[in-house]
Amino acid sequence: MAPKRKLATPQTTIRLAIDEETQELFITVQDDHAIIVFRKTAAEKDPPLRTIQGAATQMADPHGIAIDPKTGLLYVTNWGTVADRDYSIKTTTLNRGEGRPNWPVGREANIAGSGRSQMPSITVYRKDASGNAAPLQVIQGPQTQLNWPTEIAVHPERGEIFVANDTGHSVTVYRTNANGNAAPIRVLKGPKSLISHPVGVKVDVKNNELWVANLGSHSATVYDIAANGDAAPKRVIRSGPADSRGPMLANPHTLAYDSRRGQILASN
Repeated sequence: MAPKRKLATPQTTIRLAIDEETQELFITVQDDHAIIVFRKTAAEKDPPLRTIQGAATQMADPHGIAIDPKTGLLYVTNWGTVADRDYSIKTTTLNRGEGRPNWPVGREANIAGSGRSQMPSITVYRKDASGNAAPLQVIQGPQTQLNWPTEIAVHPERGEIFVANDTGHSVTVYRTNANGNAAPIRVLKGPKSLISHPVGVKVDVKNNELWVANLGSHSATVYDIAANGDAAPKRVIRSGPADSRGPMLANPHTLAYDSRRGQILASN
């Protein structure tokens, strides 16, 4: 079935969130270290309403994004890889934003030799933030246990944020007002939990349940919202056998054959 409408976005857009109150669509742009905001009904080459981008934002390879409708705050998870960029150069990757206002400055403006890896983080902004906006809170440091934080969800009534840590095989939970090197208040992890390379996390506020999508075990697992430690899921939805690992293919680009070992190598 063909999509009802298409929206042209920058390359490497990762996750999205919708603000029903303002009817706005928020999208993280991984390589541009940016968030772009569109009308929820935007289509084709409609321009963004605004963009959050710049050194002060402290975004570094942003992935997950969530909005707290109760506080009006925007939560973003960052993997931590970043390069400095000359934002005076109005370039747009692959010319997708040519002639479209509020488009993020593309990777062509990166400053050679400035690339680096920082600790992963969660950066927090007002949902109406724009431009080179500094975060209101930054959750970052060894005590956070963040490890490739790929998706984030908010439970507004409990005042909690839930983070799926891809390479940490865990879901870490924090207070929505956490800041600095804050330890999680709960960690869902372990063999009984069946969490393996989690790349998605969603909160069911009505039923007080937590849903986790696991790339490593081709499954969706469901828990009580207050689950902690090595807690077994209440329900499991599978797309493969329970005793087999997922192929771990995600955006593969190139293949090579190792004739000595008889193996096929795939880059993701």
